Amino acid sequence: MEKYHKGTHMEMLVWGAAKSFRLIEKQCFLDKIQEDNLAAKVWLDREPYKSWCRSQFDFTSKYEHITNNFSKFLNWRIMKIRDKPLDKAIKRLNFMLMMLHNKRRIKARTWDQSGLVPRALEYIERLKKHYGDYDFEGEGDDGFVSIDGNRNRWKLNLVTQVCECNEWQLIGVSCIHAASVIIPMSLCSEYHHVSSYVATYAGVVHMVTDSSNWEKPNRQGEPPPFVRGPGRPRGTRPRLQAKCVPRNPHRTHEFQVTESQGRGRGTKRRGRGRCNGRQGEGRGSQTTTRGR
Repeated sequence: MEKYHKGTHMEMLVWGAAKSFRLIEKQCFLDKIQEDNLAAKVWLDREPYKSWCRSQFDFTSKYEHITNNFSKFLNWRIMKIRDKPLDKAIKRLNFMLMMLHNKRRIKARTWDQSGLVPRALEYIERLKKHYGDYDFEGEGDDGFVSIDGNRNRWKLNLVTQVCECNEWQLIGVSCIHAASVIIPMSLCSEYHHVSSYVATYAGVVHMVTDSSNWEKPNRQGEPPPFVRGPGRPRGTRPRLQAKCVPRNPHRTHEFQVTESQGRGRGTKRRGRGRCNGRQGEGRGSQTTTRGR
């Protein structure tokens, strides 16, 4: 987006549409983008909203981040091994995964096995700071209405764990409106429990044996076909055996100055020079000129 449609105002509108939890808020940002820059709105419509707008994410994953951290983490791992042969790349990637699973398995042993993961606990602690900002009224046995200081209202249901702000469904941890009614830890998705984290890394990633123990393959693998890369080919420029070339021709340089210039025989002037060839070449036959 920054490459084709620049500007801090446009950047603010696009991030607002991406971070909105509700469809109504997202549509307000998109309408403003269309009003200010129609080409930017057409460019955004090329990608489906469910891939970059938080308000249209699938509620199954319980993940609210709009940055693709999963791909970034994998790319960071691949960068270290992508230039290796295939067999060595597989062994190193296998070794990385084995260490990662083992470290996280050991880390989970120090947590409360019947509680929530630290990320969910930190989120709930932030919600507790805003308990006094909301009031609630009962609608039924399981339905409540959360009201803020500006008399804005959000309807929520404790049984289905649904709130009109969509944060509860998307994150899996009770939103601020539900936290003002109940104890947040009692109604959290199973994905945020330590038991689910332990079950994720319960399996063991076994180490691949050394290549010296592998059997000889039945067929010889062929390298991929050679494909010329994009762009202009880069060649090495031939270096000319030139004489000393000064950086600034109007400054005095460290060369022999003849007597005919009126500076005395055998005197030198010091300066900065650049030489692409041998400095001693042609010293007796050429003289320098002093800038006037």
